[in-house]
Amino acid sequence: MLLSLDPEQERAMRAPETRVLVLSGAGSGKTRLLTARAQYLREELHVPGNQIACITFSKGAAEEMAARLVGDSGFYPDEASGPQGMWIGTIHALGLRILGSVFRGRTVADKLVSTRFMSRILKELKAPKELKPGEVLKRLERAKSAFTPWPSDIAVYCERYQDELAQHRMWDFTDLLTESVRLLEDRLDVRASWERRYRHVLVDEVQDTSPVQWRLIRCLVQPSTHLFCVGDLGQSIYAFRGARPEYLLDDLEKLLGQWTTYALTRNYRSVPQVIALANAISAGRRGMVEIQPVREETTRPADLSALEMLWADSADREAHQGLALIQQARAGWALEPGDIAVLCRTNAQIEPWEAACVAAKVPYVVLGGVSFYLRSEVADVIAWLRIAGLELEDPRWAASLDRVYNRPSRYLGKAWRDELERQGGWARFLGSVSEQPSFRLPYQRRATEALLADVWALRDATAGASACDVVRWVVDGRLGYRRWALADGETVQVTSEVDSLVSENLDAVIAGATRFPRLAEYLEFVDLCAVRGARRQLGAARLVLSTIHRAKGLEWPFVTLAGCVDGKLPHALGTEDEERRLFYVATTRAGDRLLVTGTADGPSRFVADLVGLPVLADPEDVHAEAELPAPEGSGDPERVERRAGAGTHLRLVGGTAVGSGGAVEPGARAGGTVERE
Repeated sequence: MLLSLDPEQERAMRAPETRVLVLSGAGSGKTRLLTARAQYLREELHVPGNQIACITFSKGAAEEMAARLVGDSGFYPDEASGPQGMWIGTIHALGLRILGSVFRGRTVADKLVSTRFMSRILKELKAPKELKPGEVLKRLERAKSAFTPWPSDIAVYCERYQDELAQHRMWDFTDLLTESVRLLEDRLDVRASWERRYRHVLVDEVQDTSPVQWRLIRCLVQPSTHLFCVGDLGQSIYAFRGARPEYLLDDLEKLLGQWTTYALTRNYRSVPQVIALANAISAGRRGMVEIQPVREETTRPADLSALEMLWADSADREAHQGLALIQQARAGWALEPGDIAVLCRTNAQIEPWEAACVAAKVPYVVLGGVSFYLRSEVADVIAWLRIAGLELEDPRWAASLDRVYNRPSRYLGKAWRDELERQGGWARFLGSVSEQPSFRLPYQRRATEALLADVWALRDATAGASACDVVRWVVDGRLGYRRWALADGETVQVTSEVDSLVSENLDAVIAGATRFPRLAEYLEFVDLCAVRGARRQLGAARLVLSTIHRAKGLEWPFVTLAGCVDGKLPHALGTEDEERRLFYVATTRAGDRLLVTGTADGPSRFVADLVGLPVLADPEDVHAEAELPAPEGSGDPERVERRAGAGTHLRLVGGTAVGSGGAVEPGARAGGTVERE
């Protein structure tokens, strides 16, 4: 029995054309449509399951769709279960499947293995110090994905890396795409067999598909193959992974023929006020449709607004006041902590919210990652702080030194560490000069002396110093951790899979330390954050902290969009279009209520210019009305009037600008937008 669909979904599900593109608005039932399409093909058109392939953006999305199909139609989507099963998986899984049909006994090198290979290659070939494994691998990935020669300055390392993979009979994740494309383009017999295999190819999250992924899909599609793609150009936020939404609009018709486009505009997730805000953000964006609200009812109490804004005078106050508003709302609204999410542009922006949760004893979970204080570069700095502040007899002292004796790098490898352990370990390392371990190689002796000097200088500098002073000594002082971590200056060296620069995280450590006069107090706080933040599973009892990227595809009744300041959202390193799409994605995660927060020193121009909401400083009077000050350096009175006049009516609540919850006025009317589910 087919799922119940609305008229737009029904038309798209029954689309007879061989090239179909469904532009799916936010909360419009995209996954439901794909599930229904699979059922329709099976149950009404009687297409055998093994002639259907569904390509998803992530493994989690594949598992979710598989679970829906099992529950809704009673068959298990796995070809291994029999001829009636369909295949569901990521584009990388499909590449591995294609390569595995020809090459047997090969495995996939994950990110850790790839990094180890490249680290060893750079060391063996005596590469310049500024070349880091991660950066070389990123440039290698870009070259492979574009099918271009290796960059000349790293060509020798790239060639050696590919030889290393071949020697171990491995592919890395980029090879799963590029090598499968080469196989299908070079071996016409293999391509013909795969073209015949699937009569229907369904592609989810099509806006996140890169050119090399489209090239692989094109190799599977012949003129008679039905290609059914679903996506939302408003949620294309993975340019750093090669996604190009303009490619979908400009190039695909040349490659795959004429497309028929369907639109899903009915939003089932959010109340009208949130949808009006989302449409305003994406007004006039190419390839997007304006979403329409369906739901009118809400469980939100009448005295709570759908839209709310808070500007504080610091990130710490923003987090504490924002958390107070969240707790205040829960007092009259039957929400569990897990029904509420705080979304930030970067990982570093999560830190003050973790601190606020710890101080208020609010349970929380960091979505899709770890506590800020467990991140690699942050944990390095904390290890140096433990070396500075803990007693030498504390086992954590030696464990900390084990972590960072080579961070910043002193070229002391495993052989040095093994020799140190053979001669008595860290206890002897700190002994008198006559008892200290001796090393045969001159560079090891020099590096050991320098390490010992840094350890004692750090401990001496800690006496009487504040926690912030000690952190600065480690990050920007004599130890120079930042200089080492960013060898080329402010390099785009991503510390998470998405967005946060190492330098931003280090700045956040310094800012966090300013809350504590003594180093010992700061370390106690870090321990508490690490323990609580290590809980990664979602649950009703925990407030969700997340970056916007990780929140994509999820929804909550109450969402706080934090850190909306220029330089962060929009990010200084991002493009205007993609940063605006990120703002749109964050907005449409909210079902009933959206709280936008930031600091008054530089409110996001997205809030001021695109939406027309007044930007208010942290006020003293709880219910005072505030006028919008002219932006610094602006001599355009019309621009100021537009920012102050059009948009949602606001009042102040405890340092907060709160939207009345009414619809956006005609002067702030938005244009079209499309968002994904």
